[in-house]
Amino acid sequence: MARGAGARGNNFRLAALESFSGGLNLRSDQFNLAPNESPDLLNVAVDPRGGIRMRDGVDRRNVTPLSADVKGLWGFHTGSGTNAVMANYGTKVAYSTSSNFTDLTGITARTAGSRVYGMTMNDAAYGVSYDKPSFKWDGSTASDLGSTFDGTTGNFPQAQYVAFWNNFAWAANTFEGATAHKSRVRWSNANAPEQWGEASIDADYVDIDLGEHGDYITGLASFGDRLLVFKSNSTYAIFGYDSDSFQVQLQSASVGMIPLSTPAVTPNGVFFWAAEEGIYLYNGQQFVYLFSKLQPAIDDGRITFVNPPQLAWGDNKLFVSLDWTVDGATTRRTLIYDPTIGESGAWTMTDIDAGPMFSYRPPNGRASVLAGCVANTGSVVDVEDEQKRTSDR
Repeated sequence: MARGAGARGNNFRLAALESFSGGLNLRSDQFNLAPNESPDLLNVAVDPRGGIRMRDGVDRRNVTPLSADVKGLWGFHTGSGTNAVMANYGTKVAYSTSSNFTDLTGITARTAGSRVYGMTMNDAAYGVSYDKPSFKWDGSTASDLGSTFDGTTGNFPQAQYVAFWNNFAWAANTFEGATAHKSRVRWSNANAPEQWGEASIDADYVDIDLGEHGDYITGLASFGDRLLVFKSNSTYAIFGYDSDSFQVQLQSASVGMIPLSTPAVTPNGVFFWAAEEGIYLYNGQQFVYLFSKLQPAIDDGRITFVNPPQLAWGDNKLFVSLDWTVDGATTRRTLIYDPTIGESGAWTMTDIDAGPMFSYRPPNGRASVLAGCVANTGSVVDVEDEQKRTSDR
């Protein structure tokens, strides 16, 4: 005989969930969740008052896909108003001013599958990819650069990472004369990104804690009055204003950044992914761990590291793309962290298959977060929320 709603033994009850401001929490024991947290926030966005809605769709930038996965993204901007998205894929480097990409010509082919890191300085884009000559593009002509450090023009180190800071070009984890210098940081002459060192003097570099427990440089980030130098298990900062005053100071001997990732420089500080631990925020004073609610997915193997996590900042949110593995099948997912919601910010998850990510910010133009798709080979998409797109396209 069926029991009535009030019959003895019915232990179910309704609960009103009035707020999701605590965001995503992946702890397996539901009793460890706060009333405003959820173990399943996929493809939704949390608003400042704790409500949820379906996330916005992504918008494809290039109608014609590139022929291989995009491995690196960066921006090119000039004082005359030229703006372009730069991308490397397969053995090529390409640019897009509005929609489809055009390949650069006149430079050495990249190693297939390698990543190019780039920057803009003095109205020219510079790219490095470690084992191939560095190159420049001025908006019309591209060319390889030499690797001589004697003050002559037309040079740029072969390196894995590059940054612009304090009127100097910086290159780190260098490859010089077929020798790897994985703890070396070089800087150019002031306001001269193609001139390094002086005649007969090659002194404008520093080897940071060479040989410390196998630690090596994994990234650079320009952050106010300092250039952050990330290593695998430690973080340093360079202060100063010229070759005579530059000095290196240790910031952490235990927290570093995973290689071939991307730190996100924001008004809140610098977000980065540390080893197989998750997201940290460096605010100039301390390192703050922000991944405790999602750490169970690292511990149980859902978050994996065949491809490193990538970060970008847009619309006052942090976007993090990573490998997500369930039942042996790995896909790419994108996490979104809003630091303005709740007491400690709120995470959500999307099924956007983002690989490399980049905060594209044309001067006086609309900022966006661009990503190279993984499942949709060769497509670059705008993933930033709040664009009022009702579907992925």
